[in-house]
Amino acid sequence: MAAETAVFATLGLVGFVAVVIAVVSGSVPAGSKDDPLADLGRSPMVRYVSSGQLAADVRTGGAMVHYFFEADGPVVTNVIECPPTQTNPAMPTNTATVGPKA
Repeated sequence: MAAETAVFATLGLVGFVAVVIAVVSGSVPAGSKDDPLADLGRSPMVRYVSSGQLAADVRTGGAMVHYFFEADGPVVTNVIECPPTQTNPAMPTNTATVGPKA
């Protein structure tokens, strides 16, 4: 069971690294065959990270997760608390001080 988990975790990590390499390779401008990393500073990915847009998107994603897992309030807005229950709801009818009716 642990070996299977390790294999799947490794495959997931290798897949993630492959996607990152593909994105970085795709963001390098064409025509830079002498030094492919020289124009990396002008790539869209570097501008995305350095401009702060990545940080803003991470904050937005965090706010979305917080919104989805936030507890909902009551459905109605005029919720009234229940009144306290009566301790003796029935009126006693038999009393010892009353005499018979004649």
